[in-house]
Amino acid sequence: MTRHARPNLANAFMASANELEQTLADIWQELLGVSEVGIYDDFFSLGGHSLLMTQLSSRLRETFDVDVPLHTLLEKPTIAALATEIEEILLARIESMSEADADTAVRTARQGTNSR
Repeated sequence: MTRHARPNLANAFMASANELEQTLADIWQELLGVSEVGIYDDFFSLGGHSLLMTQLSSRLRETFDVDVPLHTLLEKPTIAALATEIEEILLARIESMSEADADTAVRTARQGTNSR
């Protein structure tokens, strides 16, 4: 798939600061066909629309095993805001687990990260 350059946006480009943000940027770049996506770039300003948002929701489920409702994606249309939302979902999930289950989840996540 050919990617086009990042459009001229009001906000300056800000690169991903961590692996979660970079993974989200990679997903957005693929879905939107944009070669470079900053963490404060607005999904809709990059050419996103409702169908792509539905695809984004599916990719988040596949990649992070989280369900982010469409209304939340509408309210948090930047990688920075979405990364914070995903972290909160995952932390809440871990906090509700037993210690043994949390250890297993962390090991599984690390294995998944190492296989990329």
